[in-house]
Amino acid sequence: MISTNSIHFAKLLVVALLGFSLLTGCTSTGGKQQDDEAGLSQWQKANKRLKRGKYDKALVLLDEILVTQPELAEAHINRGIALAGLRRNAEALVALETGLNLHPQNPRTVASVYNQAGIIYRSNQQLDAARKAYEKAVNQDPSFDLPHFNLALLYEKALGQPEKALQHYAAYQALQDTPDPAVQVWVRMLEKDNGLSTAELIE
Repeated sequence: MISTNSIHFAKLLVVALLGFSLLTGCTSTGGKQQDDEAGLSQWQKANKRLKRGKYDKALVLLDEILVTQPELAEAHINRGIALAGLRRNAEALVALETGLNLHPQNPRTVASVYNQAGIIYRSNQQLDAARKAYEKAVNQDPSFDLPHFNLALLYEKALGQPEKALQHYAAYQALQDTPDPAVQVWVRMLEKDNGLSTAELIE
């Protein structure tokens, strides 16, 4: 499941960035990314670089922003995302906590922070801390699908609790416009291997 977690981590960053009202997408010509940062604010440039996975360059801009706006919660949170992208996990957790302590108002933003923290804890093998972080994300924004997905993976692959894994896979699927076919396969295998029925678990 290492490759699955890696793919999901990238997907998480996109969702988290969108939750912070960042710009989306970029254009390219002949395989070369166009320089479309001209005329953008420093904040917008940082956001675009985060979207492109240029975490080191985004971090430079975010640090500059925080010199003049040290109370900007979203800048601390995005700094945490950049640090996580650079695998500077301890620093990332500090930045995310700093952002939370500044009380961002958007529930999805808060939930994204806890979800991001859960992924960091999971990568550090701090399984109970990861579980608690994902659960906080679910409590902050029950309509946010990714914490359910991450909890399902954690319960299935690390904690050995297939019943809870199935419950969170079901919650994740319920939040999709159309069911994720890969998750459908995993659920069927998990039910078969453990003699379980998702329908009975969520009644």
